[in-house]
Amino acid sequence: MLDETSVNILKEIQRDSKQTIKEIARKLDMRPSTVYDRIRMLEKDGVIEKYVAILSDAKLKIEIAGFILIKGRTTRYLDKMPTLYTDPHVAEIRGVTGDFDMLIKTRFGSMREFSEFLINLREKLGEDIFETKTLISTIKLKETTERPLDEKMHNRV
Repeated sequence: MLDETSVNILKEIQRDSKQTIKEIARKLDMRPSTVYDRIRMLEKDGVIEKYVAILSDAKLKIEIAGFILIKGRTTRYLDKMPTLYTDPHVAEIRGVTGDFDMLIKTRFGSMREFSEFLINLREKLGEDIFETKTLISTIKLKETTERPLDEKMHNRV
């Protein structure tokens, strides 16, 4: 279980993981050694999986965020898709409920690249796909890597 101290440290790390331990300690009115020990414990326990840089889509000219919904013979098409797990254009793959089985979130520099990816995907999966639905994002209204951390965390972890 996470206590209030760990939750507060996690909130700070989510806001800016480049902060030094001293900066976090000062903001939370704690000793740096306590913050350091807690962070190491959170890493060891797998609460903190890794630290990453969040890159600018605009600066990298990544203009297309596409979402692909797939319905089909799930167990069969999953075996045909190992390259999806390593494709740098694929941001997320999720199993979903409802009319479709899977949601794939992608990012591309152009509509042409996205279209080629989609055609290739449909060719690979062939008859194991019953239906796809493709959505293209027109504007990013909100995107975050932060997880909801609140007083209820104590009971969840």
